[in-house]
Amino acid sequence: MIKFYKILPLFLFLFIGTVQGQRKVDVNKLHSDYVKTENKIKRQTEIKEKLKSFAGKLPSKYDFKNWVKVLYQIETLYIDNLESGKIVGTVLENYKHIPTKLLYVGIETATAVFANKFTKIINEIFKTTNNADIFVIAANYLINNDFESRNYEFYLSEVEKRFKNWKNKPRLFLFHEYLLKSEQERLKKLPDLSALFSHKFLPGKTIIFSMFRKNRNYPGITIIRKPNGDFLRNRNGELFYVKQLGLSYANLPGYLSNGNTPQGIFSIVGWYITPTESIGPTPNILTRLPFEISVKEFFHNSLSGKKWTKAIYMQLLPESWQNYLPIYETFYAGMAGRRLLIMHGSTDDLKYYENKPYYPLTPTRGCLSSTEIWDEKTGKCIKSDQAKLMNAFFSTGVLEGFLVVLDIDDKTEPVELDDILELIEKPE
Repeated sequence: MIKFYKILPLFLFLFIGTVQGQRKVDVNKLHSDYVKTENKIKRQTEIKEKLKSFAGKLPSKYDFKNWVKVLYQIETLYIDNLESGKIVGTVLENYKHIPTKLLYVGIETATAVFANKFTKIINEIFKTTNNADIFVIAANYLINNDFESRNYEFYLSEVEKRFKNWKNKPRLFLFHEYLLKSEQERLKKLPDLSALFSHKFLPGKTIIFSMFRKNRNYPGITIIRKPNGDFLRNRNGELFYVKQLGLSYANLPGYLSNGNTPQGIFSIVGWYITPTESIGPTPNILTRLPFEISVKEFFHNSLSGKKWTKAIYMQLLPESWQNYLPIYETFYAGMAGRRLLIMHGSTDDLKYYENKPYYPLTPTRGCLSSTEIWDEKTGKCIKSDQAKLMNAFFSTGVLEGFLVVLDIDDKTEPVELDDILELIEKPE
């Protein structure tokens, strides 16, 4: 279940540019031993034994990577029991003596699995930390649990008082700016979506749009605009789309490490197949954030000799969108160090998510995921929206361009095609 997003050497799996029309993912040929019942049982047994082992230990800087792995297992499977609670509590209580990475994942896991359980110790961490990332993730936990009924002004004041250079820290900056106005107010000021759908970006590129609700527990939809400006349609003439999820396990803001898929523009730089078993063998769309790659690579060689600035990123936006802060999340997330966010399928055990509003989709550590159903006896793929997406992507003939991710409103229901259909028009 733990997703490390390993990437084999890119010359093995990365293909950029124009592909031949016959390239197609055959669902009948997709196979994964990872999904088989005997392997699931084996992993469950190993996790239970590991939890028992770690519940009686104290974390140290010498084995913190193993502690991070255990916390990720608790988080990804939403394991809420005595042992998992003890492990998370032990990490948090030893916050003065452990690496920042381990503490961050401890708070992240508490956010995902243990609402309200650790408010006192996380408040203590919040009050004493001088680390911007720990400050923001701890503040998010306290806000989500309405700790001491503090208002936003309290947190705004803490940012300004404790971090004199907060404007130069991308996560502190977005945390501060988002507190100034409620999400509802921002969504009311959402610029014209049709201007975004018809925007040129760069000529001759494939553009993918993924639209979500503010509440990422609800699935969104993904559509594709071909290099000629037309939106991709099925054989019957209906607009092509697949359901996708942009939710992280802890449902954290997109500018935080392991948060939801950030809003904004990604560069599509090709496709590849990952060896990560919990993602599976279906090809993935490879996307990159600003700062993760150079300006030249991000803009597909149309710009060279430039360094990343907000003004450079702004060149991709329609004028009506240039003052809309949420669409800059990818810019600030990349500046803050987020990496390796892709569009992929899933071989995760769906039983852990049966009662979630996004089932049978699965959360990730910030990627966009598509539904895949696997036969637990044979390991064969039964259904793959990821394969549908990849085949649609291949059919465009140009495997580079841009991905646009956006929250369109705050409705508490999945995004449907009718929500955007009337806004989609062929660019002039």
